[in-house]
Amino acid sequence: MYDIVIIGAGPAGLTAAIYARRANKSVMLLDKAAFGGQITFSPKVENYPGYESISGSELADKLVEQVLSQGAEVEVECVTKVIDNGDSKTVITEDGNSYEAKAVIIASGAQHRHLGLPNE
Repeated sequence: MYDIVIIGAGPAGLTAAIYARRANKSVMLLDKAAFGGQITFSPKVENYPGYESISGSELADKLVEQVLSQGAEVEVECVTKVIDNGDSKTVITEDGNSYEAKAVIIASGAQHRHLGLPNE
């Protein structure tokens, strides 16, 4: 059983994993796609403390590197269900895997909205 399962590996989920590991909590970080979230598509980030300018992809890489160096476990899996068992939670993935945790953080981020127009 993990102390915390984090759903979503964008900047918020990655930061949550860093702070949880610093607090000596066991962490499983799950994301259905590539780690880093939407920030990976930003060619230039100029409002992140500690960096005058950095690409979103490079920033995401640094966050992932820090999460891994802190000892968090990471998996690329799509979460389909979270079951509240009272004192614990069960996170179920599309692949049929399940993860038990004392707490779950949902940091699933946002998606660009599309109109569905041709050549959008």
